[in-house]
Amino acid sequence: MKYLNKLGILAFFAAILLSSCEKENVDRLDFDNPNYSPDTVHVNPLLRLMNGFSADTVYISCIKIPFPFDLLQASGNVLTVNDTTEILAAVQNPDSVVNFAYPIQAVVNNNSITINNAQEFLSQLISCDTTTVTCADFDAHMLLFFNA
Repeated sequence: MKYLNKLGILAFFAAILLSSCEKENVDRLDFDNPNYSPDTVHVNPLLRLMNGFSADTVYISCIKIPFPFDLLQASGNVLTVNDTTEILAAVQNPDSVVNFAYPIQAVVNNNSITINNAQEFLSQLISCDTTTVTCADFDAHMLLFFNA
């Protein structure tokens, strides 16, 4: 009798769970506003690292990007910058610049390369901006450790 009651309760909940959905709407997707535009825009933080300009090049740490190159704006438009004044105007534009329009041509360690996406850009930045530790550096740190 105990098992019959437990089985009856289990069957009751299974019947409720299986019949509670509207089966005719299972495959239908509803969109409240199909013209949705996002409130937040992701900006490539590498753009903030542009710290040096010359007449024909933008510098981001050890990476040189020669003019002209394309920038992607928040609206999805592509803006070509040809000199320093255009890049400064693009940064102050209400349709803000959010990323480079890849692929871009760059010079790293005097080698001309093509960067295809932000991950490649970051890996190039890391590889050329890291310093290798020499034995002299290690010896100085060990001496400080043992003297302390």
